[in-house]
Amino acid sequence: RGFRLLRILRAARVIAVAMKVTRVLLWDARQVVLAHLVMPLLGLGVSIHSLACLCYTVGARPGGWVERELHNDASEISAYMTSVLGVTSQLYGVKTLPFQSEQELIFATVVSVFGLLVAILFVCFSGFLFKTVGKGPSQNLTCVYRKFLKEHSIGDRLACRLRKHLFATTDEGIYRKLDDEVKLFDALPHSLQLELHKELRGPVLRSAGFFSDVSEFCPSCFVALCDEAVTSSAILAHEICFYEGDVCTAMRFVESGHLRYLSSLMTETQVNPHMFLSEAVLWTEWDFCGTLVALQDSMVLLLHQDIFVK
Repeated sequence: RGFRLLRILRAARVIAVAMKVTRVLLWDARQVVLAHLVMPLLGLGVSIHSLACLCYTVGARPGGWVERELHNDASEISAYMTSVLGVTSQLYGVKTLPFQSEQELIFATVVSVFGLLVAILFVCFSGFLFKTVGKGPSQNLTCVYRKFLKEHSIGDRLACRLRKHLFATTDEGIYRKLDDEVKLFDALPHSLQLELHKELRGPVLRSAGFFSDVSEFCPSCFVALCDEAVTSSAILAHEICFYEGDVCTAMRFVESGHLRYLSSLMTETQVNPHMFLSEAVLWTEWDFCGTLVALQDSMVLLLHQDIFVK
């Protein structure tokens, strides 16, 4: 029975197929909304099927509900439908099967809690979906993305990267947040911009000992560096920041997130916040000696060599 129970998990493949069909075939906004509503319901159906099979497995033990409720000549379909009825009623707190044994009571409790969580998640998801449907540009961009995938033969891996970048430009994405911060700074007087850049970028730059000395012995130079020579760059998870052999034009400081550096000697180093790379570019011509890839969405400060020299 245990192996039979594991085999029912194959039904989860239906959800994966549905998601792929949604990615490839749907591009109209109303179809997208409908698909996002149907997929949770499809997932709920698969969950009920799995729970019904588990319900029958628990009740089929000696003295269980199968022995008490079903006749010996009951068909498999009758047993399955009875299990489905018991699970669905238990999901919203109504008891239709006489659970009596310890295993049956534990199962009934777990199903009731699961039903409560599903109801909460579905309400939250539906509210979030309808709230974000009318946001205009981001939704239109999603439709364009889906239509583009339908008209071109784009591999799944590249399509996933495209989707990540598109999400990064939406209201919750890292690119949009960076763009909003730029607009905020542009609306401020220059004197206040200087103070904010020093406050935000200063601690990161001081992770390099040289700039810690600059901030101590020449505060005005350090403020000018933070304001004029440094820019912020967002890197999405699993994206390449630079490759080995690329020309380097800026020293890099990790402001947030985590990255991995693979050197030309094939050694890996994790790069964490307040760590820096390519300091040599400030003093000489420099090419990258390794490859840097983001392990998660990260923010990196670029200290540009040409402005630093001036």
